[in-house]
Amino acid sequence: MTEAILHIGQHKTGTSSIQRSLGAVDRKLDCLNFRYLNGKIRNHSFIISPAFGNKNSLSYYRKLKFGHGIPFRKMTRDEARMVLRNEVKSAQQSNQKIVISAEDFCALKHEEVQDARDFFVNCGVSKFKVIGYFRGVQSWANSFSQQIIKQGNATLEDVFERVPYPMYRELFEKFLEVFGRSNVSLNPYEKAALAEGCVVRDFLQRSGLEVPNEHFSLINVNSSLNSYQVQIASYMTELYRQKGWKNRQELSRTFHRVGLDQTSQKFYLPSKVISQALVHARADADWLVSVTGIEHDFLLGHKEKDCEDLFNACIKRSDIAHIAMLAFER
Repeated sequence: MTEAILHIGQHKTGTSSIQRSLGAVDRKLDCLNFRYLNGKIRNHSFIISPAFGNKNSLSYYRKLKFGHGIPFRKMTRDEARMVLRNEVKSAQQSNQKIVISAEDFCALKHEEVQDARDFFVNCGVSKFKVIGYFRGVQSWANSFSQQIIKQGNATLEDVFERVPYPMYRELFEKFLEVFGRSNVSLNPYEKAALAEGCVVRDFLQRSGLEVPNEHFSLINVNSSLNSYQVQIASYMTELYRQKGWKNRQELSRTFHRVGLDQTSQKFYLPSKVISQALVHARADADWLVSVTGIEHDFLLGHKEKDCEDLFNACIKRSDIAHIAMLAFER
C-alpha cells in the first residue's frame, strides 16, 4: 500500500517554506517514512501543471495573475507523468509515503483533479491525504497583491481597481468531491492555529511524516516587501508598460539585491479596497465556513492595519535608477 500526501496550497500560505524544508532532507536516510517527490525542483507545480493541466482550462490562475498563465516550462505531459510514475514506484519499493507539494493543484479543474487521482491509483497509490491551508480575505488580499506587484504583473492602480480575493470554493470543493471529505484536511493559516506556530511543523504533523530533528532544518521563506518597495515596484511596472520593455519579471529578483528604505511600514491595502475584497469573497467565505466550521470572523474580519496613504511617500530617483540598472544587467 502506498499513501500519497498531496499538499495543495492555497497560494500565500507558507508553501515555499514547506517545499524548501522537505526538499532539503537527505533522501537517502533509512529512517524516513516518506519520499519527497524528486522533480529537480522543489516546487512540484512545474510537474503537476503539464501532467494534468490544460492551458485553455486554467482560468482561475489567469484571473489572479492578470493574464499570466501557469508556467509549464518545457516538460511535456508524457515526461511529467513519467517522473510521477517513477517516483511513486520508488516510494512503493521503499515502503514510503510519496509527498507532492504543488499550489497549482488548486488551479486544475474538477475533471483534471479526477484525472490526477485516477493516474495515481493506476500507479499503485491506494490511500490519499490532501492537505490545504487558507488565509482570511484581508490577509490574503494584502499578501497576494504585494506578490503580483513585485513580480511586475500588476500596479497599485490595477489592484485598487480589481482587488484579488480568495475564491475558496473554486479552490477546494473539487478535492472534497474527488477524494472525499474524510481524506481532505483544510486548515487556517494562522500562527495560533498551527503546530508550534509553524506551517512546516503543522504540515509534518498532519501528514504523519517523521523526520528526526538531527536530520531536519526548518527553512522559513519570507520574501515580502515593505510599503515603499511596493510603491517602487508599481512605478517600475508602469515604466515597463510605457516603454514596452520585456524583462519586467526581473523585478522580483532585483528587489532582494538592493538596499532600499527599510524604515517604511509593512504593506497593507487601504480599507476601501479591502472592503471590496470582503464583499466579493462573502459567498466563498460562507461556503468554507459550512465545510470546515471555521469562524466567519477569521475569514471576513478586518484584522490587519490599513494603509490609506500609499502614494504620499517620496520615491527616490536614485532607487529607481539602481533597480532599473540591475534588472537590465540580467
